[in-house]
Amino acid sequence: MLNKMSQQQPAGCFAAFLAVVLLFVFSGPPAAALVYWTTFGGDIGRANLDGSVANTEWISSSGAPTGIAVDGSYVYWARFFSDTVGRANIDGSGATNSWITGPVGPNGIAVDASYVYWANTDDNTIGRANLDGSGANQSWISGGTNPTGLVVDANYVYWTNYSSGAGTTIGRANIDGTGVNDSFISGATAPSGIAVDGSYVYWTNFGSSGSIGRANLDGSGANQSFVTGVVNSIGMAVDANYIYWTTADDIGRANIDGSGGDATWIENVGSNTRGIAVDATATPIDLVRFVARGVQGDVKVVWETAAEIDTAGFHIWRRDPGEEDFVRVTGKMIPAEGNPFQGATYRWIDMDAGPGVIYWYKLEDIDHGGISAFHGPIRTMRKLMHKAE
Repeated sequence: MLNKMSQQQPAGCFAAFLAVVLLFVFSGPPAAALVYWTTFGGDIGRANLDGSVANTEWISSSGAPTGIAVDGSYVYWARFFSDTVGRANIDGSGATNSWITGPVGPNGIAVDASYVYWANTDDNTIGRANLDGSGANQSWISGGTNPTGLVVDANYVYWTNYSSGAGTTIGRANIDGTGVNDSFISGATAPSGIAVDGSYVYWTNFGSSGSIGRANLDGSGANQSFVTGVVNSIGMAVDANYIYWTTADDIGRANIDGSGGDATWIENVGSNTRGIAVDATATPIDLVRFVARGVQGDVKVVWETAAEIDTAGFHIWRRDPGEEDFVRVTGKMIPAEGNPFQGATYRWIDMDAGPGVIYWYKLEDIDHGGISAFHGPIRTMRKLMHKAE
């Protein structure tokens, strides 16, 4: 998106025979790990990280929503034509389209632990406000050239300087707003979206022969064609595994190394798709209960989830008395039964545990990409008795 006249541009009481039971309860689970996007026509959508359960009209917002950002509590978006910043709770409730007023053609938006930031495309500035929306400074950083995409990390603020021709730039400033360098990276072609991880800066080169560019965090090693075949890409985001971008009506995705590009990873997500964000703070499951108890000569392990994000299944690991290491005791993976919006309850019987012994258990959850996370440990001691014959 260049200006308001150019709408087509990127702009968690047991039985008495139990001797010991330790119960883990996980309160206040984090937000579900989802991908979020805006459409210029007035909607905010979201989907599971595997691209399923897409809700293209999750939040309704007039005023041409463009950039979008999320943290563990809220989702934020810029309203380009209405000159405001909107905010809603992370579950979509409490939406306020004019949470911050006064921006001038706000486009890209970003958030960290202290502030929310936005790019004033029509005023060539970067604005900033406190996380509660107070203290808005519309000219916190000046000197950009049609600043469009915006991202922050622990040390810097980065933005794209959009123009219709080649040779445009990526800007950068220190996180306190000093040290502005409007030509931090040069050679881009109509750069719009921008993202950053622990190693690289990424940006979209808008156009019919568009691409994703990448450079080292210090700006060196710029590769304007890191991912090719990215036609008319606008917004972009990255996580530990993937690069995401928006086009006219679809969302594309590629592996973080640039391979396996799929321009229509999620199709038909809305008209004139713009910003995109991924909740990088979320965990694969929201675990609300994980217990182990002796039952009729065996140990029953029970766990309950509130939500499951891209979860393939579970394994149980056990540490025996006198041993230092946990060993996996489930043969086949226990299939996941929940989804991002509803969890499930699981029960597994350890028939190989000996009587009168304290055992420790861990729960492993595995996503569809093979990445796993462990929960626990918990312990149980069975009554000094043998199994009933």
